[in-house]
Amino acid sequence: MKLIDMRFLMMGPVRSIFYGVYLYFLLWFISLLFADNYNVVFITMTIVTVDLLSFTVEYFYSNPITRSSITLSEILKWFALMYGIVTLGIYIIQMAIPIPKYILVVVYSLVVVVGIYGYVNAHRVIITGHDLELDNLNEELTVVHISDLHVGSIRNKKMLKDLVIKINSISADIVIISGDLADGYSPIKEDMFMDLKKSKIPIFFVSGNHDYYREIDQLLNATEVADITSVINEKIKFKCLNIFGLAYSFENQDEQEETVRKIEKIVDPNQVNILVYHVPVNWEFFRSIGFDIQLSGHTHGGQFYPINLIFKMAFPYLRGLFRKKNTYLSVTDGVGTGSSPLRLGTHSEIVLLHLKKSKL
Repeated sequence: MKLIDMRFLMMGPVRSIFYGVYLYFLLWFISLLFADNYNVVFITMTIVTVDLLSFTVEYFYSNPITRSSITLSEILKWFALMYGIVTLGIYIIQMAIPIPKYILVVVYSLVVVVGIYGYVNAHRVIITGHDLELDNLNEELTVVHISDLHVGSIRNKKMLKDLVIKINSISADIVIISGDLADGYSPIKEDMFMDLKKSKIPIFFVSGNHDYYREIDQLLNATEVADITSVINEKIKFKCLNIFGLAYSFENQDEQEETVRKIEKIVDPNQVNILVYHVPVNWEFFRSIGFDIQLSGHTHGGQFYPINLIFKMAFPYLRGLFRKKNTYLSVTDGVGTGSSPLRLGTHSEIVLLHLKKSKL
């Protein structure tokens, strides 16, 4: 089965089944708390049907109606997750002491307030700056590191227009996108990234996992139309920077290790060596073979509590800038969002890396 077919099956019908079962029991348990006899089955079926129908249409023919519907559906999924956590906590507490209904109303209302904040917060892009001291730097440069735009069904033209305005307000030399330019849920159109063509700073792109969920050739064509230079398993020279773009791989661990070992020969000791790889892993190996900087994303910083606690177990280098001697790993929270367009405890961000000569 092709990747696109598997993706549609897992994120469409299969996910809807699990979501429907979860949502039914969540609404049922909430109804018990309030002694309310609303029709749980009807509400569940309506939400899941609209969600699946919107996803199916959007997957093959993106349009404003399904984009709006999917955005609402993903927000509802976030609320379902949060209400599930809150409801579990309430039932545990009620095993010891009863909770008055007015307290329950306040608690569930607070989730709505938090959700509104999370939505607003996810649509504010902040700029985070770091100074990097490097031994073999010939001239000071500023690198704009962005990742995980997830352009498509939920985040699209408005995000790109706002992003370009931010980029053009920055004094920098190069923009590097470390993967997931597209979200993979909707078809790739030739003009999908055209707003990025207005950037006054050259943009370079290395693919992430979501970029392969649709036809990668169509995505690369769209980047070319937008004057974005794709660096897929190859190196480029930019001033005193030797940049290698390692594409996301669906290979097993042994095959990945074999692939990354092939790049040792491209390290140039007379230049600053930058490895762009979507996932923040294998940093110890990359720095051991001579890479001064690794640029990654993928994690979204965990995006929101309490999911970030789980992500932290999977990705020790979850977010931020990490330094060992004069080598660095930059893991950005990303510009866009994965699925639900909300952020709690993280920010949509542009990372500015100011490359400076090491002090003796």
